[in-house]
Amino acid sequence: MQFHHLKAMALASSAALALTGSAAWAQAPARAQFDIPAQDLGAALRTFGVQAGREVLFDPALVNGKRAPAIQGDMSVSTAVSRLLAGQSLRSRESGRTIIIERTQVATLSKASAPGPVVAASEPVAAPAEVDEIVVVGSNIAGVSERGLLPVTVVDRRELEMSGAVTAGEMIASLPQSGGQAFNNEQQGPNQARGDVASANLRGLGSGNTLVLLDGRRMVGHPGTQQEGSVPVQVVNLNTIPATALKRVEVLRDGGAALYGSDAVAGVLNNVLDNNYVGGQVVARYGGSEGTNLTETSLGAKWGRTFNDGATHVALFGEVFSRTDMPASDRDYAVTDNRSSRVPAQYAGSFDNRSTLTPWLTARVGTAVTSFGPSFTAFHLQPCSYTGSDAQVGGGVCIDGGSSTLDASLRTDEAPERTMSPS
Repeated sequence: MQFHHLKAMALASSAALALTGSAAWAQAPARAQFDIPAQDLGAALRTFGVQAGREVLFDPALVNGKRAPAIQGDMSVSTAVSRLLAGQSLRSRESGRTIIIERTQVATLSKASAPGPVVAASEPVAAPAEVDEIVVVGSNIAGVSERGLLPVTVVDRRELEMSGAVTAGEMIASLPQSGGQAFNNEQQGPNQARGDVASANLRGLGSGNTLVLLDGRRMVGHPGTQQEGSVPVQVVNLNTIPATALKRVEVLRDGGAALYGSDAVAGVLNNVLDNNYVGGQVVARYGGSEGTNLTETSLGAKWGRTFNDGATHVALFGEVFSRTDMPASDRDYAVTDNRSSRVPAQYAGSFDNRSTLTPWLTARVGTAVTSFGPSFTAFHLQPCSYTGSDAQVGGGVCIDGGSSTLDASLRTDEAPERTMSPS
C-alpha cells in the first residue's frame, strides 16, 4: 500500500505565557528524617536527595574516591548535607528545590614578615569551567521523591539523525529499548486501515503499555480503532510529530506506572521539541529499492525567530513524507506462493502455500450421492477438462465425487496481489 502523511506544528511562547504556564513546585521541607550509612560520597548524596525530597546536582569527578560518614536522625537539610561534605573541600548551594555541590574556592594565605594578622594573597581564583547545557529530567508531580532513582536515557538530535530514520516513528523504532512496532505502514492486519500510524512499544511489552509525552505532557491518542493480539489498545501516532522538530528523546527505561499510570508499565517516551530554534532549515530526501518500483520521498522544514527583544519566540515545523508500494512481483522469490520448485521433490508439498480459499466449491453431504456412478458424500467442483470429472453441471464445470480436496492448480495464488515491506 502507498503511505503518505503531512505533519505541521507551530509553537509560540512569551514571557507572560511562561509565567502562567509553568507548574509550581511544592515547598521543599526544611527538615527531614535521615538514615544514611557510611558509603561512597556519590551514593550518599543520591540517598540524601531521596530522603530530603530534593534534586541534587554534582559532577561525578568531584566525588570520585571520596567517602561520606553515616548520618542518622531528624535534622535540617542544610545540616545533613554539611555533615556529608565535612572535610571534602566541597560546599553546597541551594537553588529552589535543587542543591548544587561544587568545589570550595580556597584562597592562598600568606604571613607578613612583621607580626600582624594573616591576610589573603591577591592571586586570582580560577574561574569555573563553562557548561554548555545541563539536562535535568524530572517530574512535575509534587511529593514524588522516587523520581531521582529511575533510569533515564537521553538520545540527542545527532544520534537520531545517525539512525538514518526518515519519520519520527522510525526514529523511535530504532532505539535499543524499542520492541517490534505493532502499528506501522508495514504491518498486516486491521491496523493497515491507516498506514501512516506508528506506535511506541518499549521492551516489547505492548503498544498500550508505553506512555508517550510531548515536552512532558501527554499526547492525544489516535482516534482509530486499534487492536494488538486481539486486545484493544489506545496508542499515540508518533508520525504526527515532524522528525525535524525533535531536539532529543528521553527514554524512561523502567516501568513508570507508579508515577504516570497504567499506560506507563513498559516505560515512558518524552519527545522534546526544538522550541528555541532560531533560523531556517529545509531537509529533502529521495530514495528507493534497487530493481523495484519502491520510491521514498520526504521534505521537512523548520523555522524559528525571536521577537520583542527576546520576550516572544515563534517556531514552525513541517514535514511531508510519501512512500510507494512494492509489489511482491518485484522480487523473484516472492512472485508466487508456490515455492515447491526451489526445494527437492520430497519437500515440494510443504512449500506450496497457495490458498484453498478459491471460487471452486468443496463440500460434504450427509446422504450419499449415487446418481453419478460410485456413491460419495464428499465432492468438489472443477473444470471438466480435469481428470476425475463425474458429471457436468454447466458452463464447463463438473463434479468430482469422492474427494473434497482441490487439485493444487485450482488453489489461489495471492502473491501477485501482495505488497512487501522494504528491507
